[in-house]
Amino acid sequence: MVGVLISLGIDRSVAEAIAALCCLNGCLPQGAPSSPILSNMICFRLDKELLEFAKSTRCIFTRYADDISFSSYQPLVGIFESYPPSPGHFAPDLLNTRLRQIFNANGFVVNQDKAHYADRHSRRTVTGIRINEALNVDRRFVRNLRAALYSVETLGVVAAEAKFLSSHRGKSGLGKHLQGKVAWLGHIKGASDPVFRSTASRFNKAFPALQLEILPTAHEIRERAVWLIEHWEGTGSQGTAFFMKGVVT
Repeated sequence: MVGVLISLGIDRSVAEAIAALCCLNGCLPQGAPSSPILSNMICFRLDKELLEFAKSTRCIFTRYADDISFSSYQPLVGIFESYPPSPGHFAPDLLNTRLRQIFNANGFVVNQDKAHYADRHSRRTVTGIRINEALNVDRRFVRNLRAALYSVETLGVVAAEAKFLSSHRGKSGLGKHLQGKVAWLGHIKGASDPVFRSTASRFNKAFPALQLEILPTAHEIRERAVWLIEHWEGTGSQGTAFFMKGVVT
């Protein structure tokens, strides 16, 4: 990081000070406000070269952090040495030689476990989000989240957290970890989605100190409201209605 800042003409002492502010225990933390800016600075030349390559092969290039995607309305023949592979994981060696050279020249290596190809007939996932018909999360994400909440409900928070730390070596508490996952579920599926609402309700019961806001549905608002109606008989009679929010019948 210091080297990137120095290459931009920033004095070394200033670059080291900025790096110290952006790092925690000598590492760049995930999700920090500075992360998008730093990743864009580091990937500036990479983005430029990949954009030129995408134009030459008539496809679209997108990047989110270190997740790179190529898409097209036609078969992605240009990004492979020969024809596109079968849907699913593929060996990075199958990529176009020029494309692999761009990655290597910028100091990046393609993760073999995450190289994935999908055609129009297969499941398409980008950064963990299903993009076939509409944006959605993978079913496995929901199943794993429910399984983690089930562990908390049956084993208790202390035992479930010990199991979580031993299995995944997480650096944050189980509550914070699940809070982020449930919040992300609501962000993708929507606050009124029944899957999010049921999952968030279970989370709030398990971790009352970390409760997530669950907005009431239109039906719940009507059920919880009190309507007071006054009506006068006769010519020119008028009716007045008062709607009181937040009052439980």
